[in-house]
Amino acid sequence: GDALNSVPATRWTMDDVNNTGRLSDVQLACMQNGGFLAGVHAFANRKFGVSASEAFAMDPQQRILLEAGYAAIHGSCLRQAALLTSDIGVFLGVERAEWGLRIARAASTSSMSAYAATSDASSIAAGRLSCMLGLEGPCESTDTACASTLVAVQAAARALLAAECTRAVVASS
Repeated sequence: GDALNSVPATRWTMDDVNNTGRLSDVQLACMQNGGFLAGVHAFANRKFGVSASEAFAMDPQQRILLEAGYAAIHGSCLRQAALLTSDIGVFLGVERAEWGLRIARAASTSSMSAYAATSDASSIAAGRLSCMLGLEGPCESTDTACASTLVAVQAAARALLAAECTRAVVASS
């Protein structure tokens, strides 16, 4: 289905935005619509060794990365035993989302989760997949805004050419 629709009220409202009077009609329209996945909270956390409290705090992009990365690697017919300690590299093009800000607004500092520091850290996103699958190849998350995916593909190609890994997974969030 089409993931483009109005911003769910649980994400943000126009009342949360400062200085809307300075925005054009096009900018206002863009802020009221976006791409949102339904059912993103339906995450099989036990399958990935993630506690329920960590899964609740985890950025949906990281949940999707675990699910899609797992499916991609296992779809290549590699067995779990072949993955453990393999030199498969993981390269992720990622742009920081607003998830951490949203969680911080929803919780007071006294009730913040112990997972707040890693819940949306783009620096550890690729490591989640590597660690969960037992991969020991190069692992990096790259945030270069719009060019993140291209830079991740280039990093994977370089690692393969330099024999730093025999296979690579490239993902984008």
